[in-house]
Amino acid sequence: MQVLNISSKYGAWKEDIDCIYYEAINSLKEIDEISYADKVIAYHWKGRILLTDPRTFIEKIRTLSSIILINEDDLEQIKKEFGPPPQLSNGLLDTIAYYTIVTEGIKSYIKREKRVEVPVGPTIFLIPEKISRLYLDIMEKYELKKDDLQALLLYKNPIEIILKIALFHEIGHCVFDNELELKNYKHDKYRKIISEGMANWFAYCLLNKDGKKVLDIISQKEPEEYKKYRLFEDYNKDRKKRKKFDLFVRACLECNVSKVEEAFKTLTPQSFRE
Repeated sequence: MQVLNISSKYGAWKEDIDCIYYEAINSLKEIDEISYADKVIAYHWKGRILLTDPRTFIEKIRTLSSIILINEDDLEQIKKEFGPPPQLSNGLLDTIAYYTIVTEGIKSYIKREKRVEVPVGPTIFLIPEKISRLYLDIMEKYELKKDDLQALLLYKNPIEIILKIALFHEIGHCVFDNELELKNYKHDKYRKIISEGMANWFAYCLLNKDGKKVLDIISQKEPEEYKKYRLFEDYNKDRKKRKKFDLFVRACLECNVSKVEEAFKTLTPQSFRE
């Protein structure tokens, strides 16, 4: 995986981004305990019990070709030239970061226009200029409770934690690959819930206590599909639903649309999907 700067004035962030990427991988390796219960192997990881070994997520993360720093205008031009994938939602996180597949066409365009060689494959575009001021926008536009405001301001570096949330969220798209593999999924609302909910659940799993609090703050005014990560987390903690949630996670990892749909319907009540 390469970290490249195409047109951002925050090129110095490259080292920080590289560290966050490897933090995600190393966190997935930190299994606290492996137990055998209810006739299945259980992996105790970061205060939760998973029936799928979280280390299997690493293989998906390593498919990421690059993380590219870019300014907003240049990213919009790439979208205009090549067309973004179907718009799943208009969430706040998707205004500061963007997960896609760099094709040969996009690679040639960037080389011609920016004289930067980028690899083809799964790619995360980050807009540092927007990330750097997002916490100010949140304080201005959100009606934050006193505790939420303190959580955001007292964090040692609010820009760093928002960068980490954005990057973990986009890496979550890479792991579960729903944003692209489910583009022909006939139930658009399910697709949004699965894609954005699972990406946020992945980020939530990796974040520390402060990071979880800030993600909760950001999610307050996000579209409903972004908030579903809390329900996914509850399903994982519910012993009766844990096996169903595991089948859902495995289907997402396999990028098998029919299995995802079946597992999602089995896992969630009708009211959740309406």
